[in-house]
Amino acid sequence: MPRLHLKQVFINGLSLALPLSIVLFLLYKITELFKKVIGPLAKHYGFDQLFGELTLLVLLLLFFLLLVVVLGVLLQLRFMTAFKNNVEAIALKFFPSFNQVKMMMADRLNREQLASAWRPMVLWFEDRYSPAFLIEEKNGMLVFFIIKGNSFQEGEIVVIPAAGARFAEVDAVALKKCVKNYGQGLPDLIKAHLL
Repeated sequence: MPRLHLKQVFINGLSLALPLSIVLFLLYKITELFKKVIGPLAKHYGFDQLFGELTLLVLLLLFFLLLVVVLGVLLQLRFMTAFKNNVEAIALKFFPSFNQVKMMMADRLNREQLASAWRPMVLWFEDRYSPAFLIEEKNGMLVFFIIKGNSFQEGEIVVIPAAGARFAEVDAVALKKCVKNYGQGLPDLIKAHLL
């Protein structure tokens, strides 16, 4: 692990704490505004006691959930996507650490999508074992994504005949752990599934 200086640790912490505190402050203000607007309506229509003291909190959570769904639907429209990109560009100017959080979220989402769509394998190819994902089986051919390095973004796509292929399906979590650890643990996976 690289040695970090106190100044760098402080700057890293500040770059994460500042945008996070602003977001929390804005959520607090929105919650207060929501209570002022919805509170009287809830009392007037008599559903303020529906969940007891938690009624406003439940309504707030439902409002946020509805807002997220509506925004997700709106982002399917081209002009809203451009608007989102403009807002992100502005946010990146004021909060550079926003890009790190965004990349971490995208990486996590990509890994989860890979785990559900592609089948993790250990493949014997070109006289060596390689961590890979089986992408497609069609017309007697197999499409593999062979992982290069310790990142799932780097790799090689190969198409090989199904008849001569030698591979075994492995646990996705175990394969990801081995890849992230520069191959450490792969011999155990190979021994357990192919030998």
